[in-house]
Amino acid sequence: VISSTACDFLIHSIIFMRFFFFFFQAECGILFFCLSRGLGDVYRFFFFKQKTAYEISACLVGSEMCIRDRNLRYQDSKAGPLFWAQYSFLGLNPTKLKDKYCSDYFNEMRNLTLANRAYCIRNPKCHKGFSSDCWGLTASYSVNGYAAHAPNEHDDKGVISPTAALSSIVYTPEYSLQVMRHLYEMGEKVFGPYGFYDAFSETDNWYPQRYLAIDQGPIAVMIENYRSGLLWKLFMSHPDIQKGLQKLGFSIEN
Repeated sequence: VISSTACDFLIHSIIFMRFFFFFFQAECGILFFCLSRGLGDVYRFFFFKQKTAYEISACLVGSEMCIRDRNLRYQDSKAGPLFWAQYSFLGLNPTKLKDKYCSDYFNEMRNLTLANRAYCIRNPKCHKGFSSDCWGLTASYSVNGYAAHAPNEHDDKGVISPTAALSSIVYTPEYSLQVMRHLYEMGEKVFGPYGFYDAFSETDNWYPQRYLAIDQGPIAVMIENYRSGLLWKLFMSHPDIQKGLQKLGFSIEN
């Protein structure tokens, strides 16, 4: 039988070791050390890089370690809700589309999607369920009404909106299908007679089982655009659309 003190020491050692490997892989060469343990199961670490001090905290979510980065470079993210990458491009094809403001709208929207996914995987607020299989922050129903969820600590309410990842299938097909399979495995809590429900939060055990057409609609449209490009082809083939794009200074690379 292992004493409680020895068990506690073992748990702390494993946590510290996981921290070491995390930072060795991500920030090889930095110097860091543990100063104190916070309240409960939250651990506070400090490290130095290029003469700058950073505070890191960690907590346990189930059996997984969640890293919280207090470095201000991760705060005040300019990447907004994912509907920014979707509503404008349900009919307008961003592929090779450019103007004086953006050299490639498709890659811009793909990068916006990847930033959203990366934030959820990093999970700075230690929400339950956030992972590479479960990501996507956008405007949707929320635990307290409606909110424009976004990849920053102020607008991250711990709510996953399936439309965020699924409507991004044109930009990140492999990652979006990964989320789709995971959500389907979650069963009736998130999937109903008309497809995936609008939002849920594993952290708050909140599964409202409600639909919102402006969120669920883009899922069907973007899946078809990914599959055949049908909506893009129909919209872009209209002469008025082509004239409008030219007048607005857009061009499409061949």
